[in-house]
Amino acid sequence: MPIQFSYNAGMIVTSLTGRVTDDELLDYYKCTDFNQVAKPWRELIDARGVTDMAVTVQGQWKLAAYVLTRSAELSGGKVGMVAGNDMMYGMFRMWEGQRSDMDYEVRVFRDLGYAMAWLTDQR
Repeated sequence: MPIQFSYNAGMIVTSLTGRVTDDELLDYYKCTDFNQVAKPWRELIDARGVTDMAVTVQGQWKLAAYVLTRSAELSGGKVGMVAGNDMMYGMFRMWEGQRSDMDYEVRVFRDLGYAMAWLTDQR
C-alpha cells in the first residue's frame, strides 16, 4: 500500500512509499476522515519513501478541485510536506504554488524534524 496514515495528537500523518499514482492519491483523500483531525487542520506528508511519483499535472488539478470541496475543514490549517529527493521536492513545490488560493498554508521541507516543529509551532 503506497499511502498509509495515522492520527497523532489530532494531526494526520500521511506516509507515501514506493510508487504513488494519481488515482491512489485522489482516492486516499476522498477516504480521509476529515472530522478526525482537530481544528485547525494539520497534516504531515512524509514522502521520504517514494520511489516513483506517478502523479501527473492533470492528477494534481483533480486533487486541487477535490480539496476545494473540503475548504471549510482545511481553512486556517497547515500541511508540511517532507521530500526525500529532488523529484519529490519539485512536485511538492508545484503543489505549494498551485493551491495558493486555498485558505491553508503549505510548506515543503527536506527534514522531518523541521516539518514537525513548524506544524506544532515549536520554532
